[in-house]
Amino acid sequence: MFCLLYLRFQLIFMENLNCYIISQEKHSVEILSHYVNKTRRLNLVSTFTDATLAINLIDGKLIPAIAFIDLNIGDSKVLPIDIYDKLKSFSKVVFTTILLSNEIGDYIGLGEEIIHKPFGYMSFLNCIKKKFPDLEFDS
Repeated sequence: MFCLLYLRFQLIFMENLNCYIISQEKHSVEILSHYVNKTRRLNLVSTFTDATLAINLIDGKLIPAIAFIDLNIGDSKVLPIDIYDKLKSFSKVVFTTILLSNEIGDYIGLGEEIIHKPFGYMSFLNCIKKKFPDLEFDS
């Protein structure tokens, strides 16, 4: 309950929304970081390139309003769904992927936004606007 109240507080009173980026691909982290930093109201607080490290460090102390999770991240111990399960109660989630739609069926069923790579800034911005329809974003 505290996490939901904090997210609501963040949306109403804080100027910036905290963001996480979780991807094994350095290039994806760089592009998403650029888009986040370019967008007014978004504040990049953490990036993770290791799934195990990400899930161990997500503890609710610095609650992100939105998290970008690459569906290609993961190892034998931690999968993207594990990271999603840990974040879903207090963050909005956007999945990024290069996989085809028929390869990500289980994730489509979660009802979260999915951006297919490569994507441009306008696709990124439209996705953010869908997640936070009452807020204005621009670069």
